[in-house]
Amino acid sequence: MQHGTDRVHRGAEGTRRHQLPATKDQLIERARANNADTDILAVLEDIPDGEYGGPNEISKAAAK
Repeated sequence: MQHGTDRVHRGAEGTRRHQLPATKDQLIERARANNADTDILAVLEDIPDGEYGGPNEISKAAAK
C-alpha cells in the first residue's frame, strides 16, 4: 500500500532533526513540540515501545 509506505517514510524522516537514540515516547514528545503533522504523529504512536537509533529503525518498526 503506497499511502502506508509514505506515512512510514515521512514519520522516520521527521525524526532526523531529533537527537537519537530516543525512546518512542521521546520521539512523540519532540514531534509534538515541533508541530509535526498528524500523519507523522500517527506513525510514531503506532511503533512498538523501545529505543530507536535512527530513521531506518523507525521505518522498520512502523512497517511491521
